[in-house]
Amino acid sequence: MSDTTQQAVAEGGAYEVLKSRLTHQGEHLKSLSQTFNQTRQQVFGGQELSLVGKANVQTDARCIPIDMAQVNQQLLFGYHVQVGMKAAPSLNDVFGLYQLHENDGTFRVEPVAIESSFLSDNRFVHEFTELFTYYRDAKLLQISRQESILYIAFQIGMRPEDRKVFRFQLNADSVEYLDSFGHASLENTVQQDIEWTPTTRDDHVLGDHPHVSIRDKLFIECVGGDLTIKVEDNTTDGKGIYREEVEDPHQSLADAHIDYAFIGDLIALRVKPNREKHSRYFVYNPLNQSVVRADALGQSLKALPEEHGLLYANGYVLANGEHKRFDFPTEHLKFFQKIISPNGEDILFFFFDAENGYYISYAYNLIEKRFEAPMESHGYSLYPDGRMLVFQLSENAEASTIHPLRIWDTPFSTPEHYAKVNAMSDGGSRCST
Repeated sequence: MSDTTQQAVAEGGAYEVLKSRLTHQGEHLKSLSQTFNQTRQQVFGGQELSLVGKANVQTDARCIPIDMAQVNQQLLFGYHVQVGMKAAPSLNDVFGLYQLHENDGTFRVEPVAIESSFLSDNRFVHEFTELFTYYRDAKLLQISRQESILYIAFQIGMRPEDRKVFRFQLNADSVEYLDSFGHASLENTVQQDIEWTPTTRDDHVLGDHPHVSIRDKLFIECVGGDLTIKVEDNTTDGKGIYREEVEDPHQSLADAHIDYAFIGDLIALRVKPNREKHSRYFVYNPLNQSVVRADALGQSLKALPEEHGLLYANGYVLANGEHKRFDFPTEHLKFFQKIISPNGEDILFFFFDAENGYYISYAYNLIEKRFEAPMESHGYSLYPDGRMLVFQLSENAEASTIHPLRIWDTPFSTPEHYAKVNAMSDGGSRCST
């Protein structure tokens, strides 16, 4: 064996030894991190999402659940049911009110009479009846609780935007009907956490392969038949790290509209090639020089805290290099609500499809820098102790008289409950629902 061969073998062996050591150290560090996080949660509070039980909601008529909300420890459930030849639906045709009970980890849901509840308010009953008098085809669209206001939205036209929204004030021990003018409040949700910056001619770099400079960190062009994204300011070479075809191969550098936004180190791009109807959206991560196509960014873009990355309706891109895109249709998905745990470590994002009546939720943990698997549901409801009730979409897609309800333990309790639990000398226990 020659000296050169022996040296190569030795170097190869050294590489394998080094690789093995680094792998072992990485696993050891991961184990220490998990142990530390568990200890930290025991001392300072915090928990993961976990399924703790199931129950069934029973209705007299076959129906599909639409949405729900927790109202002073009771569960308001709304559904869509065919009322046949009836002149107009009654409250009981549209709503159900229930009480959740638990006994040794077993859950059951008991009905509560609507006639003696807050829904029997004379003004609300009058406006509810009037609604179906003027809008025969009106249908329940959404039930939502945001802080101390309960919203009940009905679609009254061809589009989901054609709404009439009833509002109730939730007090500590009572519920008061307010009015039917909640449309603006329910629709007033910020969809974009960024401001797009348009590129100008000052950003154009000319040459054999001209391109547009994004603050000298990224370079993009739509000439020569394709859209190309490059990380090098090199006009003599048309190659890049990402490429896809455009419809007009003869466009010039100035024909495409290119906007950008920085989210930490990530760069979001909005590109509308010449003569194309729709913009294309991308996210570039300099950590691994990856480009992700994510057109749903055009509808909603939510920036994660501490420059961890960004979330959109059917996926996310993290600053650590991780990214994921799901197969959800996004045409009608819009960001709806964000809930932060009392200790600030967990965030729950909800997107709502008003056209088809379902939610997509994403739970993110700031310490572990990861998302849980997204959840599709026909409504959700959070109790003060963090219990979350969900009508999972896959289990409630067809009209039925039995509606499976899942109960999750989450870190998203109210600040008052969190403070009470952590103040108890023995570590406390979860409040009964």
